[in-house]
Amino acid sequence: ANEAAEFGMDGIDAAFVKNTTSSSILSKAEVDEIIEKNVAKAAAVVADTKVNSETIVKSFLGWALASLVGGAFASLQFVYFGATSLLMVVGTALVCYFTVKLVTKKSFKNTAVLLASFVAFICAYLLGYLAVLIFGYLG
Repeated sequence: ANEAAEFGMDGIDAAFVKNTTSSSILSKAEVDEIIEKNVAKAAAVVADTKVNSETIVKSFLGWALASLVGGAFASLQFVYFGATSLLMVVGTALVCYFTVKLVTKKSFKNTAVLLASFVAFICAYLLGYLAVLIFGYLG
């Protein structure tokens, strides 16, 4: 099973793995099913981590949206509470990450998603501080 996943990560198709793999314990159908499942899993991992032009465009879009959503979240923290806590910082980071993930449909294993989430988090806190300068402390 591990070999099938490794072959799938290297771009080798399932037919090659099926033809070169046999088992004295499992039936041919069971071996083929295991190979198909693991090659499909490996292909999904490769697709998730691949950075292409579509991922970059969606990451920029996700960054902009996450900055605004996270900025609103951070602004509420600063304007109404006057400060922030570790829980709120983590909450803002998660809001930014999940917004970028929602737009790109890729996980943190993708470099573009991770970078866009981090930049959105920084921008969100800058927007939060800007809101305090504009509105002041209202708590």
